[in-house]
Amino acid sequence: MHRIFLLRAYGDFVILLQAIIRSKHKGNYQLVASKHLEELYIALSSKIDISGIQIEFVEFGITKTQLGLFTNKHFARMGTLQEVKTIKAYVEAHPNQNGIDYIEQDKRIGLLNLLTGHSFEAILFEQPIYATYDLFFQNEPAKIYSPQGQINKIVLFPDSRLPKKNIPDHLIEEIENQLTQKEKTIQAAYFKKINKSTDLSYDSFSRLIKIIEAADFIIGADSLPIHICNLLQKPHYILYPTGYTKLFMTPFAKTNQLYGQFDYFDLSILQ
Repeated sequence: MHRIFLLRAYGDFVILLQAIIRSKHKGNYQLVASKHLEELYIALSSKIDISGIQIEFVEFGITKTQLGLFTNKHFARMGTLQEVKTIKAYVEAHPNQNGIDYIEQDKRIGLLNLLTGHSFEAILFEQPIYATYDLFFQNEPAKIYSPQGQINKIVLFPDSRLPKKNIPDHLIEEIENQLTQKEKTIQAAYFKKINKSTDLSYDSFSRLIKIIEAADFIIGADSLPIHICNLLQKPHYILYPTGYTKLFMTPFAKTNQLYGQFDYFDLSILQ
């Protein structure tokens, strides 16, 4: 059986789940996921069909949202070496003699293989992520849902794991003013904080999912809430820093052209 080691951030995990739950070949794969992803998986498990998914959560010591070796910020920290040593110990104790061991990206895969003495193969390269996963799992094209019904309650998720993708405060104010003039209810939602009394706050994945489900429409940075929206078929609009890569764009946003940049965006769909 092939194994896929899931060592990256929460949004990456949600994107892979969307692909494998649709795959006719999911029985050929075992997911070996970092323990830090388990809480998110539990929160999502009641919302999606996880039948046939074989997943094991392993404590690799990942505490900074993804394997430090994959990042620039945490690459040189001592904990990164310990994470790699733990992965090395796992693959040595659990050899996969009848299949291929995959990881989600090609970035620094050569160094990971060198340090672990293992032969991981990459799934993702510098190509659109959703389409690449569908190709890997041999999926049929996904059915793309469309915004339907009245849109009154809108939630804005401005933040991202990468600060450069955060929606700036002046754009948050501009979006709120535009939608208030259209007599829409608009609230910003933040992780463990609020900036003003009307904001929403969440401190768990379950609370995050409830906020998304309760809204008619989501606007957000390219981050975890947006990928949960695509998974749960919640209409959404993505805002990117001007010139920033769009490799992680959701199929919904791409098909319906519901995305913009910090220097130009069109919310006319929210009439």
